[in-house]
Amino acid sequence: AIKYSPPPPPDPALTADVWLQRETVRYGGAASDAAYLTSYAPFTVDGNHTRAVLLLAAGRGLAAPAAEPDEQTLRSLADRIALSCECVVLLPRLSGGTARWQHGRLLSEADAAARYLNAAHGAQALGVVALGEAGCVAAELHAQGALESHALVTLVPPRVPHEALRALDAPLLCVLGEAAGQASEMAEALALNPRLRGEYFVRHFAGCRQDFLLAPGSEREAEAADQAVSLALAFLDRHVPEGVAAGVPR
Repeated sequence: AIKYSPPPPPDPALTADVWLQRETVRYGGAASDAAYLTSYAPFTVDGNHTRAVLLLAAGRGLAAPAAEPDEQTLRSLADRIALSCECVVLLPRLSGGTARWQHGRLLSEADAAARYLNAAHGAQALGVVALGEAGCVAAELHAQGALESHALVTLVPPRVPHEALRALDAPLLCVLGEAAGQASEMAEALALNPRLRGEYFVRHFAGCRQDFLLAPGSEREAEAADQAVSLALAFLDRHVPEGVAAGVPR
């Protein structure tokens, strides 16, 4: 009989605990209670982070309509971005649901966060990852020119207005679950946007529920969630530059 040997444990040198520095921070001008900061430790120690990612999550598309997004799941996502992109990631605690985080309040939070990332970590390039209804608001703020970044990733937004899609000037990745109709409509609206010059991608995961990203209900949805995050990582890595001379967009 063949004796079964369990797989070896993962190499400790490859785990996030070795490569990441995590802390809870507060900064001036923030509307949130506190924020989770995770960063690629070698760059943090040397003080030479040049790019950062702001992770915003609020509202429908993340969990049951009345529920708050799971904090630990969001932190795990922030860790994965920081480790893969070798950058610093800031996750403000946007408690209270989307009703508390409409355009003006979310803009104030994003502006304060970007200034903190620039002042405290020297970040000169910014990517924004917005989940659920925060993705809709972030897209509209970008379209209005109120919020700027080098790349915008919207994950499972309920719906982004077509006029916002036609006015965006930041490269966009949008990940969707549920009905395919929204994906085709978004692609058509983005195709009419001359500013993007083709720098956009809409990915629809057919048969996945709207909250599959943070709360997968099946093995299929778990695989789709992993693919969606991998897409986001590749998009950020491509569009958020390292070592740029310009300051972080406000």
